Amino acid sequence: MGKKGDLLPYKKAEVKALVNAKLFSNHEISCRLKVSEASVRRIKNTIESEEELSPKRKKKCDRKPIFSPSSKKIKSFWRSNKAQFVCRRRGEKFHSDCGVQIVKNPTKIMIWSVISGKGTGRLYVVKGMMRQDQYKDVLQNCLIPQLEEWFPNGEPYIFMQDGAPCRTARPIKAFWAEQNIPLLDWPGISPDMNPIENV
Repeated sequence: MGKKGDLLPYKKAEVKALVNAKLFSNHEISCRLKVSEASVRRIKNTIESEEELSPKRKKKCDRKPIFSPSSKKIKSFWRSNKAQFVCRRRGEKFHSDCGVQIVKNPTKIMIWSVISGKGTGRLYVVKGMMRQDQYKDVLQNCLIPQLEEWFPNGEPYIFMQDGAPCRTARPIKAFWAEQNIPLLDWPGISPDMNPIENV
């Protein structure tokens, strides 16, 4: 008695009937049918998890404050990009209304562009991750025509870019030297200094 596989189907049916009647406690059901209280609790939990939530409960299930056991004060945990806490009743652990569906790895799109005091350049949507060969194509097909449009009379300018590996590769450095385009020295690990991030 009491082990998970011990109850025969007719015993399970009897326990379910008494649990659904909601007239007896777990202890009374276990004494009447001569089964363990653990078996009664297990059957009761499976029944509760299959039940549909009431509309009133559905409303409250997803955003409910949690009590902090140490301070006895209410701490509210609302939706954020961190862990989400939900107060739920016994048997609601995997109920769809008590969970929040999230996208684990959202689709990301990388876009390249250029800005200057004369305006913003055209956008280029990068396929996958930017690699040095793709970056060189972008420079030849997007940057050089844009620079010729902005500075047709040979006005002086300095090109600024961050230190991403695709931008500091040897072929790219050779391209800058070949095109005679001056580069601004750039400190490492400094994405906040790049003004294009705010455009």
